[in-house]
Amino acid sequence: MGILQCIGNTPITTIDANPNPKVQVYAKLEGNNPGGSIKDRIALFMIETAEREKKLTWDKIILEATSGNTGIGLAMVAGGTLLFSEHFDPEMTLKSIASERLDVLTGVPTMISRIVGHPAFRTTDLSSIRYVSWGAGPIKESDLLALLSATRAEFSQQYGMTETNGPICYTPPTRDPDVLLQTTGKPDPRLELRIAGEGDHPVPVGTEGEVQVRMPYPFAGYLNNPDATKAAFTSDGFLHTGDLALVREDGYLVFCGRSKEMYKSGGFNVYPREVEVVLEAHPSIKAAAVIGISDPTWGEVGHAFVELRHPVSPEDMLQWCKDRLANYKVPKGISVIDAIPRITVDKVDRSRLADLFAKKPGGDRGGTLCEHKGDGNGRKG
Repeated sequence: MGILQCIGNTPITTIDANPNPKVQVYAKLEGNNPGGSIKDRIALFMIETAEREKKLTWDKIILEATSGNTGIGLAMVAGGTLLFSEHFDPEMTLKSIASERLDVLTGVPTMISRIVGHPAFRTTDLSSIRYVSWGAGPIKESDLLALLSATRAEFSQQYGMTETNGPICYTPPTRDPDVLLQTTGKPDPRLELRIAGEGDHPVPVGTEGEVQVRMPYPFAGYLNNPDATKAAFTSDGFLHTGDLALVREDGYLVFCGRSKEMYKSGGFNVYPREVEVVLEAHPSIKAAAVIGISDPTWGEVGHAFVELRHPVSPEDMLQWCKDRLANYKVPKGISVIDAIPRITVDKVDRSRLADLFAKKPGGDRGGTLCEHKGDGNGRKG
């Protein structure tokens, strides 16, 4: 079909719109309302097949209150042992790896960062780990390098969502830092993926747009919510992901950001995760989260919330950003807080950050505030 239209040429099979549901997984809909995403037996089989085609086999998998899509498919179809915990605990995770001789470690990058940053990481026997996988965002370079040094595992970044019944794209198992840090892998060849612009029309290679996917195993819909189910798809059957990305000439997908998190400053698109990655590279910053806030001059500007490892002035943090980002991407203000609010699976709770920002004048939420007064939409250099 050609990369301008889709990636992958596997014929799309028709699945009964009312299949036999096997699993119900909750995801957030508009307004942070949970929606029960129903999965059928075909979807579970396809999840397992996607993992098996990576030529990986294992007996024990650790799932820390996350990665339920892939884990459920593997366990129910291929067999194996899942180790769940109600809440993520890096110390318990490390103890379980050693005592249970776990093969696979999965999670979101924040979880992996907390595992690597735990004092027990340096002394835990990690020799059983053969595969490390993450999703929901990029891994920190320092965390990846630490795991590469501490294990002989292969690594894979996966991109998907609850509604896609597993990964849309994944990195073939590798130890190549460049591939793992710069891309989100290649699309599963059994589905159609397109990067779409206005009117859901495909855009050229290298052009940013919404990731849309048409699958031979679509999710069965949102439980008791037919309107949300209908709105999730385009008129020609592609699922709206709400994520923005581009596809390189070599077929690798580069994730740009989530459309719901993106904000416009002086007419330029700003993706919070790009700014967060820069802040988290500062040796004194443990974690960062950026939200867009309204501004009378630039429409919107960024405000950063940071957790610190060591004391550092807001001016130093802003200068760090100015040295590495275009000026319109530099946060207008920075608040130092004790802990960035997160939802159960350790993803940043941006709605709570917005509430925190709105509660007090000036945007400072019980931490240190520094205002950046520079040209809000000027470019560096």
